[in-house]
Amino acid sequence: MNASIIFLALYGLVFLLPGWLAWKLMRLRAAPLLFSAAISYSLLVADLFIIAWIKASPSWVAAAWAGISAILAGAVLIRRRFGLHSGAVVPGCGFRKSRPASRRRLMPWAVAACVGAGVMAYFLYAGPYAELPADAWTHLGKIQDQVEFIHAKAPVPDALAGSAFFHQGPYWYWVAAFLCAISGLPLAEAMWPLAFSNTLLFALCLASFFGIVAAQERVSATSKAWLAVLAVLFTLAHQGVSVFAYFRYYVFAPTLLNFVIFLAVAALALRFLRGAPAAARALWLLPIFGLALVKVHTQEALFAFFICWAMGLAFVLLRFSKGGIGALLDRRGLRALLVAGGCTLLFVAGFFWLHFYKAPETAYLDRLVSFKALGSRAGNLLIMNPAGDCFQVVTLWGCFVYLMFFVFWKPLVRSPYIAGGMAIPLLTWFNPFTVDMFLRHVSASSVLYRIGYIIPLGYVAAYAAVRLAGMVRHAAKRPRRAVPAALALAVLVALLFPVRSGDWENPHSRIFSLKKIPPANDHHHWADAVNAVRASGFKHVVTDPLTAFYLRPLTGVQCADRSFWLKGASIPGHDLPVVLAQVIDSTNWVLLVNLRDGASSDAWRKSGHWPENILEVSRWYTPASLDFVRDHPDAFRVCWSNDNAAIYDIDFDALHPHLPVTPVMTDARPVMLQGPGIVVSWTSVRRKDFVSYHVQCSEDGETWRDLITNREFCYPWLNHQGQPQDRVGKWTHCLPSGQTYCYRVRAVFSSGTSSWSNIKSATVSNYR
Repeated sequence: MNASIIFLALYGLVFLLPGWLAWKLMRLRAAPLLFSAAISYSLLVADLFIIAWIKASPSWVAAAWAGISAILAGAVLIRRRFGLHSGAVVPGCGFRKSRPASRRRLMPWAVAACVGAGVMAYFLYAGPYAELPADAWTHLGKIQDQVEFIHAKAPVPDALAGSAFFHQGPYWYWVAAFLCAISGLPLAEAMWPLAFSNTLLFALCLASFFGIVAAQERVSATSKAWLAVLAVLFTLAHQGVSVFAYFRYYVFAPTLLNFVIFLAVAALALRFLRGAPAAARALWLLPIFGLALVKVHTQEALFAFFICWAMGLAFVLLRFSKGGIGALLDRRGLRALLVAGGCTLLFVAGFFWLHFYKAPETAYLDRLVSFKALGSRAGNLLIMNPAGDCFQVVTLWGCFVYLMFFVFWKPLVRSPYIAGGMAIPLLTWFNPFTVDMFLRHVSASSVLYRIGYIIPLGYVAAYAAVRLAGMVRHAAKRPRRAVPAALALAVLVALLFPVRSGDWENPHSRIFSLKKIPPANDHHHWADAVNAVRASGFKHVVTDPLTAFYLRPLTGVQCADRSFWLKGASIPGHDLPVVLAQVIDSTNWVLLVNLRDGASSDAWRKSGHWPENILEVSRWYTPASLDFVRDHPDAFRVCWSNDNAAIYDIDFDALHPHLPVTPVMTDARPVMLQGPGIVVSWTSVRRKDFVSYHVQCSEDGETWRDLITNREFCYPWLNHQGQPQDRVGKWTHCLPSGQTYCYRVRAVFSSGTSSWSNIKSATVSNYR
């Protein structure tokens, strides 16, 4: 408990203190929590970036953070002491005179209190999202990797040299691991406070941002507070894709807090367009924000660009519709032209560069539709399929919110954030030029649908709810409006839930991931086995893929490469003897046989993200694997067992004679890298007298030759007889298109050779 409190305190200091001091120093005056979190995180990322670049010790991170905080605190005190601010100062103390609190000034605190209480209540009910095998476990595994790097006093890791400014690094994972290491809290015990802190900060920053958006609404302070609270509620209940709520599914991912920096950029742009006095002097924060967005998770950098572009264009149209050309030549109009014009130039430059220097990716064409109905020339114009990923993000609820937007469009379009944000699909999903750009950047293609996360559906829904509730409340004055308003309000809430009508069901409600996870669907179902592994002190575990998925983050042990073992009983080369033959270090290994099945999952059934029966772990253990353990009691000694799960200590000296000596060819597939070719891979073998692998190919399956000719050479680590390295695989390229090749492999030992493996064949892709 004490370690958890220390963790929460450190989290607050790291993610709020430096930014709050900078906020005070710059006199930004608005959204203190949002800018404090964004500035703190960005300064920390910049700190990590520099330390990783110079390969300094991790201890420099804490020293640099303390130094930055001390400098900012000193600057704030100097500014206060010498009266370098507006407002009266109490003589001799350097602090501003207190003013009577008004309800308007107390409303942001009331909003923060409501949001914080709601998050606390929700977390006490649901806890963090740890359903197996959700992507959260992948992120937890990466945090665990950084925990071990920190304990080993390794330098802060970064992207590859030469691409430092354009590739994201593991900064979020390192920060989370650093908090665990400093607080003395193992990652398994830090899951709850880490998830709670991330969610609370994310929700509070959303409320802070929506407070800026609502500031210009012509309603009372109480209504603005309701707008902010309901906007947070609707955003948390809807934002996401398929059945996955954004803040739940990505609670351990770098995207969540990077989204806070995106909100800060959007807030700066919005205040700049509105002509706020502090907005112009705060623009120097944009390079720091940009560095953090790119280095932590580049996706949010795209979000920031598109929301700024959309707001700039919306504000230009708004000013022009009100005052014509003259309205674009005043101070606010010129700011709008600067934002819209600058973003447009960047878009055009990016389009032409990618269009002429990058080939389009074909993997995502099935998610797109073309304009070929308009003519043959229009067939190359592609947009997102509205009924595909777009609908999974917007959902039926979002379509209804768009209807509400058109009902209340006059007051809503006064805000460039709302007008531009609701037009985001026109700039991205249904813009052939944007789609073309994304297709030409492989990693960006899968991000295109996620741009829907920044559509302000939550705020528009909150505005509609406040207006509709007002109509219902004043039913006595205007009874004709009360019934439609009450009906619309009911639909607005009902569509968030998995509504059923006969055989039809609302398929993309986020409620499936917002509910409390059943015990048989998360790691607590196997808590005894996890605790046994953690208490045993073993460093390496051989187990099935799903058990390895959560065992690594919860215990820190290394698991045998799950890509080799137990993909399915029908796939050759995936039984236990083959896996054990690939173990690099034969000391301190145990075998965890987990035959305890979990429950089926509604979330997986609805989303199709994983098979519904993914937690039936026993299906990965073939009878041959279990028989191998039973038939060799001298090699497998039971050291723990309970409820269809057992841990065996492995005696490799006794096991060694029973391990396979013949590799199994597992794959042969065409590739197109420096040239057209074929990649083949096989399982490794482990014997003390192992020398290398011998690979042969054939065009007819009968006449074999070694893989070493002028048109078939090996890359990058094997010649025709190989090298005794741990990686197994071969790539032959510059092959004639359409030709089929067969491959086989055998192991070479100092005492002789093994038998030839099974044969795999592949056909070279057409490229001419």
